[in-house]
Amino acid sequence: MKTLEKILTEKSSKIGRRHGGIGETLTRKLNMTQACDARDGLAKACYRKIFDFLLLTLNAANEPENINQTQNQIGILDIFGFEKVQEG
Repeated sequence: MKTLEKILTEKSSKIGRRHGGIGETLTRKLNMTQACDARDGLAKACYRKIFDFLLLTLNAANEPENINQTQNQIGILDIFGFEKVQEG
């Protein structure tokens, strides 16, 4: 099993596999920019999953028990961003 460090700093590609044959794995190191992009992508994916879980949990907790009840709503604004703004 790969460590998190290897996942974020190396890229592996399987080559030479046709019709179920045995192939090779080519592994190369990522440069600093690529590794930082991988790290940021992982952080963004984790944040999105946690945010989605939070929304689903809150929505499930606020569903009315029967059709005659009013539904409560909670609005959540995601103000945390991962986008890089180029100044210039």
